[in-house]
Amino acid sequence: MNQLVNKFSSFIPVLGIITIITLKPLPTLALEPTEILANKVKEFTVQIDGEEAGTGTIIERNDNNSYSVITCWHVMEKIGDYQVTTLDGKTHTVAKIQNLPDVDLAIITFNSSNNYPVAELGDSSKATSGLNVFIVGYPVPFRFVPERRYFTEDAQVQTRLSEGEEGYQIIHNGAFTHGGSGGGIFDAEANLIGINGETFLDGNTYKSFGRGIPIETYLATRTDLKIPDNIPLLPDLVDLGRKALKQEDYRGAIAFFNQALEKDANDLNAYYSRGEAFYRLENYAAAITDFNQFLRLSPNNYLVYFYRGYIRGEQGDYQGAIADYNQTIELDADFDLAYTNRGFAYGKLGNAQQAIADYNQAIQLNLESATAYYNRGLIYGRDLGDYQQALADFTKSIELDSDDAQVYVDRGNVYKLLENTKSAVDDYSQAIRINPQHAQAHYNRGIAYSQKNEPEKALQDLQRASTLFQAQGDSANYQRTLDRIREIQRI
Repeated sequence: MNQLVNKFSSFIPVLGIITIITLKPLPTLALEPTEILANKVKEFTVQIDGEEAGTGTIIERNDNNSYSVITCWHVMEKIGDYQVTTLDGKTHTVAKIQNLPDVDLAIITFNSSNNYPVAELGDSSKATSGLNVFIVGYPVPFRFVPERRYFTEDAQVQTRLSEGEEGYQIIHNGAFTHGGSGGGIFDAEANLIGINGETFLDGNTYKSFGRGIPIETYLATRTDLKIPDNIPLLPDLVDLGRKALKQEDYRGAIAFFNQALEKDANDLNAYYSRGEAFYRLENYAAAITDFNQFLRLSPNNYLVYFYRGYIRGEQGDYQGAIADYNQTIELDADFDLAYTNRGFAYGKLGNAQQAIADYNQAIQLNLESATAYYNRGLIYGRDLGDYQQALADFTKSIELDSDDAQVYVDRGNVYKLLENTKSAVDDYSQAIRINPQHAQAHYNRGIAYSQKNEPEKALQDLQRASTLFQAQGDSANYQRTLDRIREIQRI
């Protein structure tokens, strides 16, 4: 097999259409067996932060008020300080790190007098072809998930190797993004039977698989644990590129990703990251080319379809964007942001009813989606003339996110259409408090003051709006504002 280790970092920030992912809350009805298992496993699964990000499982409470956590050695091998975050949100400094020779496993220790649950170790000899397993992890944050969250995935063991490089013998059909390394592989009774470490791509079939180390490997070799020398590793080209991305050196980042792809033409993370760099440079064609290549190598990645759809929308290719969002939804029907963005694209194409249907579905999946309520309000108010429903949606959006100036502007516009000038002025004023540089809010408030027969306030706002429009290079609105100023001055 041609193996491609999938170590994702951050994702493309999708601006304008969407804001934030809020994970779907657990239902209030009786939990399904998988949900019960997920909740139990979550109690002893921890996230690891430091020079590298990963996941671990508490496997022992020691006599000295300390806990032992098992994870992957490649999560801990870079020199630096590391912390463990437990389910209660408390952060604990890693006091000790030990690893196993020639095996990608590490045991780390943190001190706490709190009583944390400990995982039961299962019989990993049963982790053979056909066994249903459960994989967990804490992927690193990205724009849509601004904090690390507990993720789960059902999987099935595909085969069990008699020997494996660095201890990896369990091959399963699950996959996890960066930050999930070191997460547990559990059986149906929530017993820990392996440590998940890598995602790779079969270069022949283009199917993604995961690799894990059976827990029996740890049990057989734990007496060999040692404190490592922590010799620094040679820099990884993709890591160097990601660092350049964070520093907004996009061309420098692309140079690193080019070098990585020269060494491995099937490096998924390099294609993904270079696509992000091209996106930041507004080289959308090059970004789409890289995402196309990613999807040729890994055709079932719903997030990359989602990002490609966003870029197509940025280019005005709303039909292409809809096709990508359709693919996203086919792969993950519960991804509310795909419905939100598809609704946006339908709205741009003038299909108001389909846009409303998509926003309804997004809200059903995520009752806290301020953007879905806002976008639906725009359709109701702008396209359908249902101002009362538009008001209700804008108000709900503000309840969920009170710091978005544009929502106040649009709700103010609806109040103005309903001849509620006082409420309109209040909303424009709030928008200006949030963003004093919001030219349209100043302009709209100026017009409202004019209608209230308060010319001095109207002129003050319109003059401010003209200055802002001019600074923004918006010549059409600048000229329109000057015309309104002259009209009021003549009166």
